[in-house]
Amino acid sequence: MNITDNTKPEHAFYCVDGSVLRNIPELADKLKKISSEHYQHHVNSSRNDFCNWVKDIYRHENLAKKIAAAKSSAEAVRIIESILRKEGKLA
Repeated sequence: MNITDNTKPEHAFYCVDGSVLRNIPELADKLKKISSEHYQHHVNSSRNDFCNWVKDIYRHENLAKKIAAAKSSAEAVRIIESILRKEGKLA
């Protein structure tokens, strides 16, 4: 699956705030404005929901590893946008 493709509805990412993400660019947009409380709900010492979604649904191991290593939502955005640019999906 291409990282800009929408997932099937059953594979969408459901954020703790009720928003629904259907593709990786939507994830980047969400991470730009996510509260620290909501980010920490999804990313903490016991889990990284964003990494898992990218790995399990999109099968993009490289991006998933980089997201897992991100220390903040802003860093995760930079990582995602860098990959999107490399793949010609972001201007």
